[in-house]
Amino acid sequence: MDGQLDQLHPGIEAAKSGRVKEARQNLEQAVVNNPKDLLAWAWLSEIREDLESRIDALERALAIQSGNSSIQEHLDLLKEEKTALQADLQQAARLLKSGARLDALQILRQITLKYPYCERAWFIHSYAEPVMDDQLKAIERVLAINPGNQRAKTARMTSSDWSGIRSCSAWITICTRMLLPACRIAN
Repeated sequence: MDGQLDQLHPGIEAAKSGRVKEARQNLEQAVVNNPKDLLAWAWLSEIREDLESRIDALERALAIQSGNSSIQEHLDLLKEEKTALQADLQQAARLLKSGARLDALQILRQITLKYPYCERAWFIHSYAEPVMDDQLKAIERVLAINPGNQRAKTARMTSSDWSGIRSCSAWITICTRMLLPACRIAN
């Protein structure tokens, strides 16, 4: 128990002080030490980077204490947020497919500002951008979030490959062939 408290309380204090990385490390260790630590899971739900991980933390907390209405309410809010995010991603993908790239880009920029660790948003963003450097930055962002993303690895070309692509339409053609299947958002 002392080992758990050694991680839990510093993790909570770090979270309260805005030291998110330190908090996340301590709290993740606290749940490894004690997977049934309701408080650690609840705090993790506030500081994990992506929405799916935050939902997972709350589901684990709720499994520990199923009657906790506060946790249930928070979980319901995050699930609503996830549903809204998926709808926005679907709308951006539809707009992109219909040729309304700038409208799609506007939605994707809002999403990536609010959810900087949303891999899917950055992936779609990568071929909505009209500027090749920005397209590459979005692909690099996908790979920073998920280094194992094979489609992003394929899309990332060497600098000599990039110099051969002279127009945005050529890039869109490449992306349509390689990346568009990943834009389909599963319900």
